[in-house]
Amino acid sequence: MVYGGYIMGEQEKITLNLSSVDLAKIDFLVEQGFYSSRSDFIRTAIRNQFRAHEAVVSDESLKEVVARKKEADKKTIGGVGVLKLSKEQLEKYSLMNFRVKIFVIGSLIVDDDVPVELAKKVIKEAKVYGKITALPEIKYYIKRLTT
Repeated sequence: MVYGGYIMGEQEKITLNLSSVDLAKIDFLVEQGFYSSRSDFIRTAIRNQFRAHEAVVSDESLKEVVARKKEADKKTIGGVGVLKLSKEQLEKYSLMNFRVKIFVIGSLIVDDDVPVELAKKVIKEAKVYGKITALPEIKYYIKRLTT
């Protein structure tokens, strides 16, 4: 099942390598009151880049990308937002001998009770732009499938 929109508050931590001069400039802007913190500066910079590339990363554009992907291959499941895969769903696909291709822009969540063997049997391909939440073995398998 795909849930549209965004889950506010759910954040992914990233590591960012910056030169000491760039970091100093950010700290100076924070001290001068332009931003409340380094994180505020970075989030603002990212949002500005999203605005600069609005034609590519708008919700409408991303939904069109997903729709084209699904139209091109009927075995593709996914969407923009959150795709949550349960053991029950994957077992149904398995009983139908249906191997799925996953295409998600957002977050893929595979329930913790999903056996690795079942995931490998059902998930044929995967492309996830964003975050994967799953047991480590399943997460590793899905990342290896990423095309």
